[in-house]
Amino acid sequence: MNNKFFIFILVLSLLAILGGGAYWFFILKEPSTETITETPADLFPFDNETGEQNNPGNNSGTGGLNPIRNTPQPVLRQITPEPVAGATAFAEASSTVIRYNERRLGDIFQTTTNDSTLTRLDREVSEGIYDSYWVENGTAVVFRYVDQNTERIRSIYGKLILETPEIVEDDVPLELPSWSFTAKPLVTEIRELAVSPSSEQMFTITPTAGGVDGIVMNPDGSSQTKIFDSPFSEWTASWPSEDTILIANKPQNTMDGYAYTLDTDTARLTRVLGPLPGLTVLMSPDEEVILYSVTNSTRISTYLYDVRSGATRAVPLAVLPEKCVWKGDSTVVYCGANTSMPVNSYPDAWYKGLMSFNDSLWSIDRESLTREELVNPFDFARVEIDVIRPFLSENENYLYFINKKDSSLWSLQLAEEERVIVEDRESTE
Repeated sequence: MNNKFFIFILVLSLLAILGGGAYWFFILKEPSTETITETPADLFPFDNETGEQNNPGNNSGTGGLNPIRNTPQPVLRQITPEPVAGATAFAEASSTVIRYNERRLGDIFQTTTNDSTLTRLDREVSEGIYDSYWVENGTAVVFRYVDQNTERIRSIYGKLILETPEIVEDDVPLELPSWSFTAKPLVTEIRELAVSPSSEQMFTITPTAGGVDGIVMNPDGSSQTKIFDSPFSEWTASWPSEDTILIANKPQNTMDGYAYTLDTDTARLTRVLGPLPGLTVLMSPDEEVILYSVTNSTRISTYLYDVRSGATRAVPLAVLPEKCVWKGDSTVVYCGANTSMPVNSYPDAWYKGLMSFNDSLWSIDRESLTREELVNPFDFARVEIDVIRPFLSENENYLYFINKKDSSLWSLQLAEEERVIVEDRESTE
């Protein structure tokens, strides 16, 4: 009797152990995939009133130190499906580094053209960021968000600092780099912001009692110089060359628009275009031509204007210039455009989100005005893209842009670049 009881108890114990092990393995155990380590952080890494605070050590990398490198990336690549506030790209060794902010909490990530591993450099910079502008060669960022208490736009300058570099032995990373992030508030309510071609200065339009002021400053808010003022409050700005800023009144379908060049040294304001209905503009880096569009209530027409001669030529593609970016030598402009443009109230309906485009990526030659379709995202990957905020990598091998439909970040490879040969590695865990 005692033996039977003992055996019964032993069987029950074994079943309990096996059942517990199965529960842990199938239910509780974390999946063995690459993860991004997260550490707690305040939503706002600085005092709202007093300014700076250093936020060290909030970096992270990939779990297991096993990033897969030299993996061939598609010509058209979605870098992240998460909503992005802004991005930049710069050369590092023989690759291109892509760095960006997520919109929800402002987390800063980076990846490269050689692999798809995402590395978090800092997390929860600020809540509810809606746009960001990378400055100082990708080492700092100016981002804007709406203060939930005052419902006013706040602007913040943040600087990434490399505390300890990556340790690599025989092309294998032994320790990931460590970053810190220092942030300070800028002038409240910057309505418009443009970054200089060198990324070392920015031009801001801020409200005053009598209208607005235009100020050139360093990205951290220092060395401010006022070069523009106006009783009108609604302006757009871009910075095509170091000594020239292009400003225009914000376009509306039913209103005539004007565009002006603003000399950064002399503050001289010169009208170059207008009055034209629904005017939007993009000047070439050499300041010789302006890509511009106008509306006739329901349609968009796009032209190339020669600043010196005053000649205008029709562009064989209806596109809003803010969906374009010039090549550095001003010979080619890259655009996101749809060849079949439905009747609508442009550009207002697009700005308000009442409609969207399904773009292809195009190049337009400045001299011949011939157009070339580089890729149709729907045909290539069955995805619909509405291009905004396009920019080129430093070596101009890649075109980057945000999809207005979901704020995801994308790249299009324009030319080959050398790859660092690093063998794919299995996790050492």
